[in-house]
Amino acid sequence: GAYLCFEGGEKILERFGGAAHAKEETGPVDEAQIIRQAITTDFVLSTEIMLLALAEVEGESSMRRIIVLVLIALLITFAVYGLVAALIKLDDAGAHLAGQGRTGIIRSFGRAIVTLAPALFRGIGIVGTVAMLWVGGHILATNLAKVGFHPLHHAIEWAEELTHNPVLSWITGTAMSCLIGAVIGTLLALAWQPVHHAVARRHKG
Repeated sequence: GAYLCFEGGEKILERFGGAAHAKEETGPVDEAQIIRQAITTDFVLSTEIMLLALAEVEGESSMRRIIVLVLIALLITFAVYGLVAALIKLDDAGAHLAGQGRTGIIRSFGRAIVTLAPALFRGIGIVGTVAMLWVGGHILATNLAKVGFHPLHHAIEWAEELTHNPVLSWITGTAMSCLIGAVIGTLLALAWQPVHHAVARRHKG
């Protein structure tokens, strides 16, 4: 949970401290490093989603828990990663249609894809950050409650009890989990920055 909060906190700092962050990123973009970071984050997020689901069926039979985990694993593998793979190729597909489309409509459609792709990726990035903060904040609050620290978990329960409507209750609880994840993640990211700068200077030296 803490790692997901940290990743989400870094995204928040990048979003709201863009100028300062941009000054740090003076070197060439390391595409391999970006891919490694994305894979690590996706792996942790997927694992923690499965752990979260497993906790929800803790009282069920072993067979039912196995079925739930298998279904979630298949969903994550084919739906999430399949969608990510398709989005990665979206730009290429749009450029291909724009340049080699048989009709003007197809070429226009390709140009529209190329034009809209950056906004789509930004939107997906925001959704991904919210998901990290939600899952990370919820798991962190739950795990801390298990070791005797209950305030964060009580805050989520309080938010869920603000309304008797199940949908609104889920929304308010999720919002509180996101808020917890955002606060803790931002603090972790801020605490990591001096260490990151020190390591970077040492490598440069």
